[in-house]
Amino acid sequence: MELLIDKLKKIEALAKCGIGGERETAQRMLDALCKKHGITLDQIISQDKQGYRFSVQNKLDATLLAHVVLHVCQTSQIANWKRGRLRFYELTKAQAIDVEDCFNHFRRAWRKQLADMMAAFVNANHLFAPDGKNDPAKEPTPDARARAMRIMQLMQGMNAAPWEGRKRIES
Repeated sequence: MELLIDKLKKIEALAKCGIGGERETAQRMLDALCKKHGITLDQIISQDKQGYRFSVQNKLDATLLAHVVLHVCQTSQIANWKRGRLRFYELTKAQAIDVEDCFNHFRRAWRKQLADMMAAFVNANHLFAPDGKNDPAKEPTPDARARAMRIMQLMQGMNAAPWEGRKRIES
């Protein structure tokens, strides 16, 4: 996955050294990306760090964010602090943009996989309503088939957690 900072640097190089229409096209792309992300060329090059705030919803989000920050910054340690659901990191402007973009991407992917994992857990433990209705006449979409295959694969690697029965109140 190419980080925004790397992409901007490549486009900037093309805008400086491009031939003919390449130069103008690259400059337009560079201007548009900088405007979209609220960054200037000086900030792309700058190594000045400041505190950037990111919001997390739970411990899993916080863990994912920490891994993303370390990946983007290509380091094993980085200055950070927290306050409630907010996490603060010492980053350059370019790093902060990449962290936000990367974190949002992987958070969406994680939530999608978490939904598949829940479906696999429910199926592996046979936690169905007694009147569960399946419509065999309805043809599943290719996306639905692919999701069903992912869920079955997850189920195969999952340990069922059998429940021995309800606790009964003795009268």
